[in-house]
Amino acid sequence: MVGPAIWWLVTAAIADPGDAPDTPSTGPVAVEEGEPTPAPVPAAPPDDPNLLPFGDVLHRAEQWYFAGRVEEARSWLEALQLRVLAGEPDLRWDEVVEALTYLGEIQYDQGEPDTARMTFRWVLEQDVETPISPYHHPLEVVNLFELVRATVKAERVDTTTPITPPPRPPTPPWVLLPFGAPQFVQHRNAAGALYLGSQAALATTSIVTWFQLAHATNTPVTDETPEERTNRQLKRYAIQWPSTIGFYTLWAVSSIDASRWHHRHPPIEVGLSVGPQPGVVVGGRF
Repeated sequence: MVGPAIWWLVTAAIADPGDAPDTPSTGPVAVEEGEPTPAPVPAAPPDDPNLLPFGDVLHRAEQWYFAGRVEEARSWLEALQLRVLAGEPDLRWDEVVEALTYLGEIQYDQGEPDTARMTFRWVLEQDVETPISPYHHPLEVVNLFELVRATVKAERVDTTTPITPPPRPPTPPWVLLPFGAPQFVQHRNAAGALYLGSQAALATTSIVTWFQLAHATNTPVTDETPEERTNRQLKRYAIQWPSTIGFYTLWAVSSIDASRWHHRHPPIEVGLSVGPQPGVVVGGRF
């Protein structure tokens, strides 16, 4: 029995190494030329909205929202909002609008209208003509979006265009009346009485002096003494002319005063109407 055992050992020692059983190799596997390189196994996508592409995060958030998983959808849409506000480059505007519109809709549905209004406002401040589809969003969300749009448009005043004041009311013809009549029409009785007395006194002085000078003018020059001539000239240049000029000057001042007061105090227009609730609504232009 010793002979066969020795023979088996000798045969195993001189056997071809290629006939040995396969054993796992820990070293690099050599790839012969011409054979394709095995593709690497792809890693599982990260479950982080800050690492995935913007469009993929938006798509998954919409799927969650339509499936009723509102909290998950909101958290991912808020992550997209932070990426937008941080200034992430190369974002598609339509995807940004879609993400923030759905985020505002969720905020509104969860009883946060002010937060939704701020979300919509940011979008509309970038492009005030950004549309919103009434087929993809509830009517109350569309109404809030349009309300924010109207607010943003109203706040955008072109400072380069001068603001034209409202047209001044036309001046009524009665401001040209003398003797304080315009002031009495405007219910300014004290001013009217002052203009009335002053103009009446000047007009009376001018008329009386004019008649006296006319009577004196009919007197022959040969019968007029130097003293009478001096008195006549004194009445003309010191009394009649100044009183006449004063009358017309005060008349012009009265008209200008009445016209300016009319423009500063336009007439009050009051109208009465019945409102939707019991009561009376008073409106007018003051």
